[in-house]
Amino acid sequence: MSRFLACLLLIGGAVGARNQENLEEELTTDRAADGTSVDVVAMQWSSHWSCWIPDNAGCNTAVSDLLPKFLDEYKVDFVNLGMFQLKGPNKELVDGLPPGVPAFYSTFDLQCNKDNIKILYNAAKWEVTPVAGFILAPEVDRNMNFEFIANKMYGCFNVEGETGDRVYGIFPFKLKFGPLKIIVSFSHFPHPPGGSSTSITAVTADQHAMLKDTLGAKINVLKSASASDNVLVIADLNLDMPLAEKSEMFPKENTAMPDLFGLEPAMSSEQVWEAMNISGSPSLVSKTEYKLTCCADKTKKMKDGITLFPPAGNSKFTFAFDRVLADFGTMETVMPLEDGKVKTQYPTVGEECPMYVGAFHKPIIGKISVEGVYRAPPRKPDRVAPILGQQ
Repeated sequence: MSRFLACLLLIGGAVGARNQENLEEELTTDRAADGTSVDVVAMQWSSHWSCWIPDNAGCNTAVSDLLPKFLDEYKVDFVNLGMFQLKGPNKELVDGLPPGVPAFYSTFDLQCNKDNIKILYNAAKWEVTPVAGFILAPEVDRNMNFEFIANKMYGCFNVEGETGDRVYGIFPFKLKFGPLKIIVSFSHFPHPPGGSSTSITAVTADQHAMLKDTLGAKINVLKSASASDNVLVIADLNLDMPLAEKSEMFPKENTAMPDLFGLEPAMSSEQVWEAMNISGSPSLVSKTEYKLTCCADKTKKMKDGITLFPPAGNSKFTFAFDRVLADFGTMETVMPLEDGKVKTQYPTVGEECPMYVGAFHKPIIGKISVEGVYRAPPRKPDRVAPILGQQ
């Protein structure tokens, strides 16, 4: 196993170096003139812990294979990987870049108790900009506790025993080749009261309090100090979409799973944004479409505690938990598992898909087009022929 990981890392480094050269060439090409638009691409993907146990090798192999492919194909800038639990030979979680991910990505690994997120961002295109007086997350912190410190931009949403539960990290980013600044929030929310979790130790928390008093409050103080006008939220909200709209958008799923379909507490994307109460951003500007991303085989029990909601044992992507929200740009939604090549290689349209285990979520990508913010970097000077008579 250790030699396998080492080989993957070496291959990933070599591929990353080549991709870095290609990226720099793209960024310096004359086709990217000053003032043209730039795409900001964000992905939310919660593979969940059960994908990474030895019995589910088909799931973790598929995720490890597809992640770098998705990053390359969709030119992803920011990624929130929920409960991404790739483990090394000693069963410890692997920090830093997963195998095959290009070397120009940078990472943060944050963990509260058993809940973790791995954050990726394209460091060739974006830079984290430290803000005086604020505590940004280190590259790795796997021992976080619940504590509310206004200027600390990462932590746990709520208390679980003597530690904390459910993770968030908030970062100020700046485009390296233009004036665009974005505050990006990465998070895995607690389940709200009335919601349910596959974890018997998970603690529920009021969604309005989490959105306003934790995430929104911290975004507000950072936004004021960093002079950033733009906010991007990438999250597994553990909140469903409004039922009336859901029933209209997904009638087949409603018919197949009537008892399960409306089981989870819901908030619209607009309501989520309004609840955060972000200064200067009263309204949501762009968002991913509602997609049923959760969960693969979520075995929800009826009130008797024994009987499973039908169709028990089959894939139940029933809830629109995963979303990308922003107060800028125009967003296009991409569901990468619906790509033709992926559907052929991994039967993602049927029950036999190797990834569809445990509480696996489908990945969702928001591609945001922002006009007039790109600035072409200075070109390297051309070689000039020496003047005759000069050495």
